[in-house]
Amino acid sequence: MPSDPREPAARAPEEPDWCYEGPSLGAALGRIARVRVLREQARGGAGDGTFAWTADRGLVLTGDSGGESLLLALPDREEHALFLPAIGPYRVLADPSVPETPGAGIRELLGYGDREKPFEVTVSLEAV
Repeated sequence: MPSDPREPAARAPEEPDWCYEGPSLGAALGRIARVRVLREQARGGAGDGTFAWTADRGLVLTGDSGGESLLLALPDREEHALFLPAIGPYRVLADPSVPETPGAGIRELLGYGDREKPFEVTVSLEAV
């Protein structure tokens, strides 16, 4: 956020490696009609090694035109995120009625595909 309130909040990032070279996102993100939090719930292990967690992993943004975008935090490093202006194959995260694609299901898309079983992860969308 800018220190001067008169300065626009939306501005180019100061990191030179952060860039977006696609078409303008103004139409998709200019007017957001709905925001939902993507919440993951995971559990696994056995016996004394049992574990569980709940984490807010991202935002599903719905524009006035109905198009959806996804901002997803990555699990392996802090402060890394993935922004998808069109959800595409990540649709299974935003719509539980969509069938999973083998090898690209919820576990894999969230970065847990190589976790040893027993391990289960589910997602839900929470209104903001």
